Amino acid sequence: MTRNRQDIAAGVLFIALGLLFAFDIWRTGLAIGEARAIGPAFLPAILAGILVALGIAVTVKAFLTRVEPEAKRPIPWRGIAFIAPLPILFGLTIDGAGLVLPIFVVAFLGSFATRDAKPVSSLLVAAGITVFSVVIFHYLAGLPQPLFGPWFDFLRS
Repeated sequence: MTRNRQDIAAGVLFIALGLLFAFDIWRTGLAIGEARAIGPAFLPAILAGILVALGIAVTVKAFLTRVEPEAKRPIPWRGIAFIAPLPILFGLTIDGAGLVLPIFVVAFLGSFATRDAKPVSSLLVAAGITVFSVVIFHYLAGLPQPLFGPWFDFLRS
C-alpha cells in the first residue's frame, strides 16, 4: 500500500492556487471590506481561503489514507487530441460566426474524444447542447454575442 499521490498533488495545487490568488489580492491592494460593506476583494479572498482550506483537507486525507497502487494506464491521446484544441477553435470562431456555430462544432467534435461516439448521437448531443447554451446565454443571461456573426451576413440579404 502507498499514499495517494494524485490526491497529494491535487491538494498541493489547490493550496498553491489559493495562495497565488491571495497574493494577487494583496498585490493589487484591493479593499476586502467587511460583511456589511464588502469591498472588491471580499469574494476573491473568501474563495482563495476556501481553496486553501480544501487543499489542506485533501492533502491531509491523502496522507492519512493508504491505497493500493494502480496499474499504469496508457495516456488517452485521442481525448487530448480532440479536446485540447477546442477552446482555441471556439475563441477563433465566435466573433465571426456568432454563438450557434462555434458551440455546435465544439460540442460535436468534443464528442469524438471517445471511441464510442457515433455520428448521429454526436449530432443530437451537439444540437441539444447548442439549444441549451443559446437559451441560457443569449436569451436568459442576455449575452450580447449575436447568434450568427458577420460570416453569415450573406444570409440576411
